[in-house]
Amino acid sequence: SPSSSSSSSPSEPLHSTAHCIGETFHDKSWVHRSCEYRNICFDTAEKEFVLFRSPTEASLVDALDRHDMVQNGLLTISSALNTSVSLGGINMKWKWEPTEAQALEWAPIVRDAELTGGYYLLPEGTVLLPFHSMAAVNVGHLMWDDFLPIYSILSMFEMLGGTLMPLRY
Repeated sequence: SPSSSSSSSPSEPLHSTAHCIGETFHDKSWVHRSCEYRNICFDTAEKEFVLFRSPTEASLVDALDRHDMVQNGLLTISSALNTSVSLGGINMKWKWEPTEAQALEWAPIVRDAELTGGYYLLPEGTVLLPFHSMAAVNVGHLMWDDFLPIYSILSMFEMLGGTLMPLRY
């Protein structure tokens, strides 16, 4: 049933993955980027979302970081776990200050350690969608800045049929 969760301890190491779209290869790419994370966890002690990087991905990122094309800004990895995204719609009239547009830049914490404790799984087909609303008291902003981007991201990643679990973050 949708209200039940299963508790589990990892028999095999749990690793996270990211599938990102919308890369613009600029400093503010996070404004346009959207990512689907698999095996994203919420650390209840730190109250932060966490991704667990596999040793293979860690080796790949380290090797690419040393490559000349990355160091010269000619290559970026938009589906790496340490990629930031926007948690909400950005009004282009906002200033680029920590209290406005920049406040929406977000990335989960990436850990190279393996998950050692138990964890709870959401029911199959459930989509957890963290978002931040800047002006939901205004119905127009609620529709166009919140609901439309949520619908668009679900459509882009073909998740419209899933059970949505929006989380205002």
